[in-house]
Amino acid sequence: MPEFDTEDHLLPSRHLVLTPFATFAWGMIVLTALAFGWLAYNDFDPTGQKRENAHWIEKANLAVKDQQWAEAAEALQKVRSGNRDSPQFLRLVADYLRGTRSNPALLARIIASLETSGGMQPDDLIWMSRDHLNLGRIEAARAALEQVPKALRSSLDALEAEVALLKMENKPEAAAETEEALFASFPNEPSVILRKSWRDLDGTFPEMQRAAEARLMEITEREDGHGLSALRILTQRTNLTLPQATLLRQRLEKHPLANLNDQLLALSLVMRLAPEQRANLLDAETRRHQNKPKDELMAFTAWLAKEKEFVRMQRLSTGTALLNSSELFLLMAQGLAEQEKWQALKELLGENRQLPVSKARAATWRALAVRNLSPDSIEETRLHLQEAITQSKNEKNALALLGAARMAEKWDMPDLALQTYEILTLEDSVPKLDMLEKCWQMALLLKNSEVLLSVAGQQHQLRPENPGFTQRSRYLSLLLGAEIEISLKPQTEDPTAQGNETDQVLLLQALAAFRLQNLGLARAYLGKIRAPASFTAGERAVCAGLLAKTRANIPRAYELAEKIRPELLLKEEQVFLQMAL
Repeated sequence: MPEFDTEDHLLPSRHLVLTPFATFAWGMIVLTALAFGWLAYNDFDPTGQKRENAHWIEKANLAVKDQQWAEAAEALQKVRSGNRDSPQFLRLVADYLRGTRSNPALLARIIASLETSGGMQPDDLIWMSRDHLNLGRIEAARAALEQVPKALRSSLDALEAEVALLKMENKPEAAAETEEALFASFPNEPSVILRKSWRDLDGTFPEMQRAAEARLMEITEREDGHGLSALRILTQRTNLTLPQATLLRQRLEKHPLANLNDQLLALSLVMRLAPEQRANLLDAETRRHQNKPKDELMAFTAWLAKEKEFVRMQRLSTGTALLNSSELFLLMAQGLAEQEKWQALKELLGENRQLPVSKARAATWRALAVRNLSPDSIEETRLHLQEAITQSKNEKNALALLGAARMAEKWDMPDLALQTYEILTLEDSVPKLDMLEKCWQMALLLKNSEVLLSVAGQQHQLRPENPGFTQRSRYLSLLLGAEIEISLKPQTEDPTAQGNETDQVLLLQALAAFRLQNLGLARAYLGKIRAPASFTAGERAVCAGLLAKTRANIPRAYELAEKIRPELLLKEEQVFLQMAL
């Protein structure tokens, strides 16, 4: 078998004709050489990403030097992620943030990264000091500022940091002296003009205030952080004219660093100065935000809540994901209730829909809406309120229970109010004595003797030293015939042995003697009662019945009884009233 010759195989001698395999091999060699040459020519950047990033970095660098902040921001955003960790890019972002005076927290993080990579500059220490101060680390702020070279200690940034730090160190005199040096050294710097104008706005003389406002208005034309600060200061002023407010709004709409909240605050200012334009301005702003991203739409909706435009807020949110936000839903529902927009509240709540709030809250709001839309629909209102109480109990929501109880009390549903207050007596988050007193009031309206007895007993157990609770508990025990011997068995058979009893105590002793079938002793105690007119209606009825039953004073018994309205009495007290009639 002949030896295989590679050269002969690639290039046969006969007619010098290439075989198919040789053709393929030589083609691949040529293509590889061309590709390698092209990569070398393009600095091994096949997609052109490096050149594109270099272009935007250079453009951003020139914009930062020229203080063209909007152009710089646009160029920085176009640098792709692969180059965003490079010291060159981080240095550029740091210079941009310093120039615009924006996002100090991000600036501090970038400076820390530059310190690690060796790209930190001496004046970066000033900004580190500022960040420490913003976080309340006063000693760290002072340590960072002390590391700044002396040649830079008299710079604008260093003096501003020194003033802020001295104020935090509680050295007002030194801070004021340094601030005056700052004003004298940099009178034309925007940040200094801003600082001095801010101070002069609260000056004593009107002409000083007007001059400060005029200086701030000039600064608002800038597209950097100074301009934004001036805009924010002026939009909080209360003495602006409508043309001034309109101008500020226009500038905020165009400012590259202004956010939506800044723009909406300016709109609030214009609406306050021109209430006749409010509806049109709100309509236009609402249309502008209808198709915006969720985050921006939520911010706008929250602003509508601050403006108390709850109906507009509800209409804008209908059918959108905004209704899934518990915070916004609460703002809407509470706002509609405050403004008594009951139909809108009912529509917001719906009937069988999943809401981003508790079932207890939803049921309470439904009860409110139905009660105010249909005052005669008592049963429907009652059903919603009962649902609110049940759900509040299941959720262990004492605040919701308290709200439901107060509504039931206000709407003349004492049975529901009593039910709710009884639940609240078991909650640790509310004062038990207060809830028991509410139970007492509701049970009194319902003429529920058993509940009154139970409540009085609990009050006496909680405050045994309270004579009012003691008498209340003993009175009901004797009235209902419960535990007579324990509740108030006379301590002596001699009615003259006690000389300082009140009329209420004497009545209780008489009632106790009557229950023990000691009519003579009961008559003796009844004879000592001086002013039965001071009794409650129920106590007068008992007194009258005892006077008649024991034959202590039948005419007096009738005189007391004929003036008592039976509907005010417990059923047990009515029994005593009938004894006297």
